[in-house]
Amino acid sequence: MAEPTVTAAIPVHNGEAYLAEAIESILAQERGCDQVVVVDNGSTDRSAEIARSYAPRVEVIYEPRRGVSAARNAAMRALRGDFVAFLDADDLWRLEKTALQLSAFAAEPELSLVFGHVQQFASPGLGEELAARLRIPEAPQPGFYMGAMLARRAACEAIGPWPEEVKVADGLTFLLRARELGLAQAMLPEIVTMRRVHGDNHSISGKGERVEFARLLKRSLDRRRDTAR
Repeated sequence: MAEPTVTAAIPVHNGEAYLAEAIESILAQERGCDQVVVVDNGSTDRSAEIARSYAPRVEVIYEPRRGVSAARNAAMRALRGDFVAFLDADDLWRLEKTALQLSAFAAEPELSLVFGHVQQFASPGLGEELAARLRIPEAPQPGFYMGAMLARRAACEAIGPWPEEVKVADGLTFLLRARELGLAQAMLPEIVTMRRVHGDNHSISGKGERVEFARLLKRSLDRRRDTAR
């Protein structure tokens, strides 16, 4: 049987401060990724230049500024792997992430999505006062989010493209649809992703986007009720 192939994708908009570290955490994987894609989502900083500096190991796709959902869709159109994983441009993968998650798929072939735990950390320069106010968890947390996931390509295709009007809750959109479809999932006990907290994270700064989260949850509940009838 042929060895499975893995595509890793980073959507980025003005992420020059951390992008190189994110890319290097992918390139350093103990089980290497077969394709690495950076989708530059209309950056006006050095993000594209930084990504290009890793050629030919990294492919760069240029998209106008249409949001992270559009960037994820662009990555999906370019991917060649049997499996796909996304990493935010300000986060890091542990070296063993890909190997651990591929092993889980090999052990349980019915799985569509495999997640792992996430360790949050304060970005250098965050400042003690802000770090204390943000209450960064010391213990690892179950990572039901895109950056801690490895997914079968077929599962992503079944879920369908990200609605491009969704600007912040793209991960929630994906996970709700996966649940509606009944896709088999697993959560590994190991830490696979390091999530950087720097004060500008969407989940911290985008409080006004709670309306989007609520709307998506309602839509999902409505679809599940319709299916149950």
